[in-house]
Amino acid sequence: MGERITISRTSLESLVFFIFGATMDDACLLQKIIEKAYIDATNQGAFNARIKKEDITKKADANETKRDVIGLLLEEIKSYTKPKGNTFSKWHLETCQAVIKKYEEKTIKEFTYGNAQKLVNMTLKYLYLLSEIQVPSRNQAILKAIQMDSEFLNVPIDSYIIDALWRKAKETADTEKIRKTLPPKVNKDGKIQVKPKYDKDDYPRPSDYLKGWSQWDMENYLSVQEAISVILGEGAVPMKWESEAWITIARNRQKRHKEKP
Repeated sequence: MGERITISRTSLESLVFFIFGATMDDACLLQKIIEKAYIDATNQGAFNARIKKEDITKKADANETKRDVIGLLLEEIKSYTKPKGNTFSKWHLETCQAVIKKYEEKTIKEFTYGNAQKLVNMTLKYLYLLSEIQVPSRNQAILKAIQMDSEFLNVPIDSYIIDALWRKAKETADTEKIRKTLPPKVNKDGKIQVKPKYDKDDYPRPSDYLKGWSQWDMENYLSVQEAISVILGEGAVPMKWESEAWITIARNRQKRHKEKP
């Protein structure tokens, strides 16, 4: 991965439209990207299924808050026209907290820091990938700023990346220390349900023994991002590692699924 390829503008725009429902030059592209990232952050058990169907009022409040949150993040991204550099972490933290506050104002506690980071990080990931394409766009200033901030961007956390990080930790001198930043699986009461063996290298899916990313709080998240920074080293581009690692884990899961009797 990483090599340059040639693709026609028509083919590129078709691909981008297929993924986001907008082309590189459409005015609605940023909103479409955030809407897709929102699905990534909330689909199925990550958030949507946590609110009972019969709780009609809370369902309605959640849908209203979804619109507010997408609008909030859209304004943040529209103003992201200059690289943030060393202030990126502060901006990221404040943006995640602002997203969560929208839900708290509606007394919706099911939306966690894990959900917020996935929303913000997937939005930035999609924009970073588009910035790598380097074609003219009405969002050129935003894409350039995000490209310049590439070493500061956070890795979106999900079960694939949890598995990848568990395996990547083996390459370090502090394997168990790194793995212990990944919180253990807990039950509904918050008590540890499964205590993983942090020296075990051959878990088929380490994430099965760890706390689901959508249950993470801010402390869980920041500890793991710090561990990722240590593993990758100074000057690394986290999104490049994430892209390759995510695909590797996805392929491994597909392979095991096919091998099942």
